[in-house]
Amino acid sequence: MRIRTSSVRLRLTLWYTLVLAFIVLVFSASVYLFVKGRLFQQLDLHLSEEFSEVASEVSEEPVDVHSSESENPSRLFQLAQGQRVYYQSATYRKAGLPDVTASPASRYRTVRPASGDRFRLVTDRTKSGFLLTMAESEEPYWNTLRTLSVILAMAFASALVLAAA
Repeated sequence: MRIRTSSVRLRLTLWYTLVLAFIVLVFSASVYLFVKGRLFQQLDLHLSEEFSEVASEVSEEPVDVHSSESENPSRLFQLAQGQRVYYQSATYRKAGLPDVTASPASRYRTVRPASGDRFRLVTDRTKSGFLLTMAESEEPYWNTLRTLSVILAMAFASALVLAAA
């Protein structure tokens, strides 16, 4: 007794669906990686601008660092000199971010304090010799990427169903 082979039509549909699945999967991964790269590039740019602004304020008058915090109370930053922390903004302390008293290997890095939220840090020396660390939460960026992942997954599933139909 011979098992009936699938029709040519069914085999072509399956191949077409598999090829389309591969193409959509590669496209989705490319979109995700591109958007992720752009989002974190924007985050680093924003942090650099904030860093420059605070660094110039500190270079002019390091004693009056409180004014920088009062101008923008949501700023997360820390100043260190030598091996001691000179100043931390209230939001920096509240976020539970680490004390940075030595230049790290990389200017930009991501840390996860006990709260579990991810923060992007930029650390560098100011003209006046202080070690300035600026921080910003990465959570809005990761929320955007999660939303994008859901949209791409739904588009992937829809494309496969439509291709098979």
